[in-house]
Amino acid sequence: MGGAKLCYRLLPRAAGWVSGAVCVDDNGGGAKTLRELVRTNDAVLISAIEALLDGAGIAHLVVDQNMSVLEGSIGIFPRRILVGEDELAAARRLLTEAGFEKELRQGDL
Repeated sequence: MGGAKLCYRLLPRAAGWVSGAVCVDDNGGGAKTLRELVRTNDAVLISAIEALLDGAGIAHLVVDQNMSVLEGSIGIFPRRILVGEDELAAARRLLTEAGFEKELRQGDL
């Protein structure tokens, strides 16, 4: 997602508000809705999943990683990995095949 610009917003769903984001591509690709793939406090897990996604060429964004400034670096706020709605199924399949199925967010699929 190189030089993408990000605008965070909440997306309405029947069961309540769901976090999501819209990414605007600098290359004229238009807006892309992002969906939450993983939410965890485990920095090693985040790194492993990022490496898998990078290797598969799946664009992603890690959000909330700078919350440690507010929490005092004790790791209570989870980090989230977002992927494009159009790549969500491929990302979920990749993580399932890699043995990370239990880490995937359930629900907003």
